[in-house]
Amino acid sequence: MGTDSAATQPGQSSSSAQPLDEEDLAQALAQVPVGERLEDAFSAYLLACISLGFAKTAAPQLRQRSAELGHHPLASALDHLAVSIAQKAVLDAAATYDQAGKGSSSLANALDLITGCLKDPTFGSAADREAARQLVAGIRNSVITIKSPEISAIRYWRNKWAGHRSVDPQVDPWAWEHPVDFAVIKNGLDQMRAAFREFALLLTQLPQLASLQEDARRVDDHTVRVGISLDGTTSWPIDSVLALGESQAQEFLDRTLPYLTSDSGRS
Repeated sequence: MGTDSAATQPGQSSSSAQPLDEEDLAQALAQVPVGERLEDAFSAYLLACISLGFAKTAAPQLRQRSAELGHHPLASALDHLAVSIAQKAVLDAAATYDQAGKGSSSLANALDLITGCLKDPTFGSAADREAARQLVAGIRNSVITIKSPEISAIRYWRNKWAGHRSVDPQVDPWAWEHPVDFAVIKNGLDQMRAAFREFALLLTQLPQLASLQEDARRVDDHTVRVGISLDGTTSWPIDSVLALGESQAQEFLDRTLPYLTSDSGRS
């Protein structure tokens, strides 16, 4: 059998794309409509809530089944899955406010984008733009510059546990005494919801800001893509959004747990 030298080899990508350096990334980001990046930030909040809802439902039940299995190989697999689910919940929650990298879909970057827009004289009178800048600063201070204990805990869990393995738990008593707590993450995300809510209301106060999302959805003169309502997204109680992830997790568990027993796979 002959071989095709042009075929993609294992471990190779068929794409010629390479990671962008900082300058190229900045240029690429500048081509993305501001309204689209705003939607991405609000979507990141929704996804974080869904991840948390999934984790708080699935992880405890997976650990319980692992304990029931004892030393069975499936127990280790379920422990691994439970940890991975919890780590994703932490990472997604931290991503809502993240200040690392201009390309992240975070509230911090969304606020930076609006700050840049407000430097443009066409975005309203000097007084209106200054008032909007003050509101941006207030939102930033509420959850980013001055972090609450809950958001600080999320950042810690992201930096010292979910993002990478760290030696810190061996020398930092806080790590042993404060394992990941889904209730704390929920409270932190509810604070982010309130900040995003204020941000959504801010975007309605100046016509030029309100038009950013509409402009980003316009594909051409005859086509408009479907987007999300920034105001509507943040008006939902957090429990309503968590319920989406909880229902997904329960469906997954109902379909899988009956088969995850010590004698599964045996005839």
